[in-house]
Amino acid sequence: MFPAVQEPLPRDAQDAASLSSLIRGLHSLVDGPAYIGQLIAYGPKAIPALADLLLCGTPVTVSQPRQWAAEALGGLRAYEVLLAYLRQPINIGSPVVQHAEEAVRNAAARELGGFQTEETFTVLLDCLRRRPLPGVIETIGQYRRAQVAPYLIDCLEDDVCRTAGIQALEGLADSIRGLLVESALVRMPPLPEFESPSSIRRRRCCTRLLEHLDLAEDEVKRLTPLLREKDPDLVIAVAQVLLHTPHFSHFQSILFHLTRVQHTVGWWLQDEFRSLTFQIEEKLSQTEGEASCHANPHSL
Repeated sequence: MFPAVQEPLPRDAQDAASLSSLIRGLHSLVDGPAYIGQLIAYGPKAIPALADLLLCGTPVTVSQPRQWAAEALGGLRAYEVLLAYLRQPINIGSPVVQHAEEAVRNAAARELGGFQTEETFTVLLDCLRRRPLPGVIETIGQYRRAQVAPYLIDCLEDDVCRTAGIQALEGLADSIRGLLVESALVRMPPLPEFESPSSIRRRRCCTRLLEHLDLAEDEVKRLTPLLREKDPDLVIAVAQVLLHTPHFSHFQSILFHLTRVQHTVGWWLQDEFRSLTFQIEEKLSQTEGEASCHANPHSL
């Protein structure tokens, strides 16, 4: 008796089996990324299965499969699924699982860079208010809206979000100049308490962001007292700002305060410190030469 011939699966069943195989492939930490392109090539029929993995998958310590699902959904332009995911609150007890889930949210937020709508902006802003993450900051920064600047400045105190926050604030440039000046001056907690390290880092970053902006005379006057700070990084940052503005000419004062903090300058700032000192000494030399010429016109 001949063995029964197995009937081929119907087309729909074949498609379902193929899609299931691709979804399982995302769970391979070695080959997972290769399945992103295959799922995108599969087309819109892959969206429900990917949405189920992203929206209904249980947060675990290994975040990559759901990160890759978010990337595939972005490639398929399934932006509504990504928005639905970002609307979900995160209530996770384990810090390790929480960290892993934040990686998934970062991936979802970055994929929304290609879908700049008011709805997307609103969802990202809500995420920024609740729990700032680099991916959220990078994408909302593309909108270049000054209304997010206060939240971005707060991110400068966070080691994880600082780089993304700086880049987003650079895109806002002159529109937030006054806010940057104000934040550079505000120490937390205020005197006579010792300033927190995060507050110092925020003020350094704000001052650095002012280096290439066209400051008004009153803004320069407000920043000048920062030369008297104890933190050498902050003193160097404000010295750079004052050196390059036409509204400041007391270069001897800059040199005095740089010399004052010289012994506490970190190794990573030594080159900048030496270059800055050299530039100021040149400025002083030029100023003295001009004064000498005016005093002795016949020397020309």
